[in-house]
This record gives sequence, structure tokens and C-alpha cells, in this order.
Amino acid sequence: MAKVALDDPVSELLPPEAVMMEVGRPITLRDLATHTSGLPSMPTNFDIHGEPDPYEAYSVEQLWSFLSGFEPEEAPGTTYEYSNLGVSLLGRALALKMGTTYEALVEERVLTPLGMNSTSITLGPDQQGRLAPGHAPYLQPIRTWEMATLQASGSLRSTAEDMLNLLEAYLGRAEEPRLRDAV
Repeated sequence: MAKVALDDPVSELLPPEAVMMEVGRPITLRDLATHTSGLPSMPTNFDIHGEPDPYEAYSVEQLWSFLSGFEPEEAPGTTYEYSNLGVSLLGRALALKMGTTYEALVEERVLTPLGMNSTSITLGPDQQGRLAPGHAPYLQPIRTWEMATLQASGSLRSTAEDMLNLLEAYLGRAEEPRLRDAV
């Protein structure tokens, strides 16, 4: 099993086409996890009008292109700024290190050990039938956005029962050695 440390530079986990500029020091996994990386909330090359939805339209190539051209204004670890981009990059980097996808990694390391069988990114037919759709301002149902490239920033769909399983784990009421080993 491949291991990483919080202070590992994220650049060491990314492919060669994702060259990250440094100010002071490299951005670490800790910086991504604590929202102190200096990365913006969203990449500037993200098109809010992308089709079929902006998140599904945003490609991995666009992500690497953004990272390769992004110049941080200050050194990582100095300022807190919430970053969907940073969280997504963290999930993608860990999955790359493990030689798998973010979805498979979360399923193996978190969802399965906690018995969260109704939580996933890609919904099966049963889950699709139970999905509560979002609604536009005048209550017309709208398509659920698919975060293909930025999955770690909010693509999991779940049930109340599964969320209670997660809460029990957080509160220490669910003893699960495989989840503990994942940390």
C-alpha cells in the first residue's frame, strides 16, 4: 500500500504535465487539506457556462493547464482561503498515488469500511430512482451536475442512514480498524 505524509509536496504526486510554480516552498498535502495552499476557490479557466454542465465540461487537461500557469501570490501555509480546487487536487493526487480513481479510493478506504452502501459518486439505477433532484428558483427540477474532474469538492451523494454511519465513526462509536488504518 502506497503511503503519503501530510508534508509531502503535492507536485510529487502529479503527472509531468501539471507543473506547479512555487513561492517560498511547494504546496503540500497539508496545505490542500487545511485550505492554506494559496490556490483560489476555483480555477480561472473554469467556464460557468460549460455544457452539459460546468463541472462535467471541465477537463483534467484544463486542470493541469491552470496549475501550470498559476502563480501564487504568497507562500503556502500563510493564509486560509477555502478552495474547492485545493480539495479536488488533494483527492486527485491521492488517487494518482494509489494508482486508482478518486471514486474507487473513497469507496475502498471509507465507504465500504463504514458500511455506507448507499453513498457513491456514480449512481446506480436504484440510487438514480431515489435521488431528490435540485430545483431552479421557480421550482422546476434541474439536472444534477457531475463533477468529473473536481470530484473531491462535492460529488458524493448519500442517504441519511449512511450519513449517520459516518457520524458514528466521527464520534468514535463505530469501531472500524480498516478506516483507522486508512488514516
